[in-house]
Amino acid sequence: MPSNLNPEGLKPVKIYELTNTAINILIERKLSTLDQAVIKIMDIPYNYDTSMLIKHLAVKTNSNIIDHKEIKKPPKKIPNRNNRGRPILIKPAYKQLIVQFDKKSAYDYFIEENYWSLEIENFVVRILPGNQNDAEFKKRTSKYYKITGLPLNTTAMDLNPLIKYIYGRTCTFTQTTKLSTMKNAYIYVSPNNYPEDATGGASLEFEGYKIYTMPGHLTGKTCNICGSPLHATNVCDDKNFKTDNNNRKFFNKRFIDRKEEKITINETHKNRYNHVITLNSNKRNQQTKSPHNNYVQPQSTDQSNNSRSRSLLYPRHNRPQHNNAHSNISNNYKNNNTHTNTHPNIQNSPQDDNSSKRITQLEKQVQTLLQNIKTLEEVNSYVDKRLSHI
Repeated sequence: MPSNLNPEGLKPVKIYELTNTAINILIERKLSTLDQAVIKIMDIPYNYDTSMLIKHLAVKTNSNIIDHKEIKKPPKKIPNRNNRGRPILIKPAYKQLIVQFDKKSAYDYFIEENYWSLEIENFVVRILPGNQNDAEFKKRTSKYYKITGLPLNTTAMDLNPLIKYIYGRTCTFTQTTKLSTMKNAYIYVSPNNYPEDATGGASLEFEGYKIYTMPGHLTGKTCNICGSPLHATNVCDDKNFKTDNNNRKFFNKRFIDRKEEKITINETHKNRYNHVITLNSNKRNQQTKSPHNNYVQPQSTDQSNNSRSRSLLYPRHNRPQHNNAHSNISNNYKNNNTHTNTHPNIQNSPQDDNSSKRITQLEKQVQTLLQNIKTLEEVNSYVDKRLSHI
């Protein structure tokens, strides 16, 4: 092209050849950029609502979450069948959550700052890079200790002294069934703190039970009753069992005795104020006397409000919108409470009396619902404040 035909002020333009190789290079660059802002949250209880966890992550990292996805394994089908002849399905103990932030600094907060876990309520979740081929992913999953023989109600907080002693960073527990007598745990450590030359494990007392600790490269089959690696399950010599009429052994389940105090009314107070307790009991019985007391009229929902994609941004400081159902209930209550008698000279029939009683009962139900909603809002507000300061 002649130079005199070039547009004035035209800057140099980089031209890409649209070949398969060139296109894949561009795709790889884009995916690599996105990958640097994705983490994976492990060991989330299967039925846990992750909305609060997502909000907590946004606040913790001072960033927004632009996308997330829960990963749930399907329930495991076992060969046995229940009394109705249907297959028995066992849900997994945990699920995963993949989270994409709007900036790499959120990823760096967990990965570069060496955060391996987060304590949420009464459980601990593990934090990994989203990419399984990442060197940090392998670092956080390759080296571990196996702990066997733990009581069924053991938590990560209970194991905190042991975790610190072996320089552990986080732990996870194996799934249990209704027949389990104990459970196992895996404590993950940094490769720098792992005993590659270890030739054996150790046993120790924990909450009145003997538990066993073994480096990952030495783990093998262990007893499903006591956790010992020294014998098989069918020859376990544990003495804590009962026998039935057929002389079958049923081993006792292991539990930590929390020594939780049961709150009961002092007998002196009960005898002195029994008349007050009786009055309150009668009041509660009257509110639940009607067979239709548990019925709540379904309310219409605006589908446009519920059609938000899960890729919606999660701002750090936005509070979740409270359900406005209580305001609708209040309006309905006010509207239904205005009753006009078009025939004042006609005496009320028994049917009218029943209707009046029914209206009174419904009014009480509405008041109870409003009070419950108010209580839930206060609890939700309290949880939000606690999470915002973590």
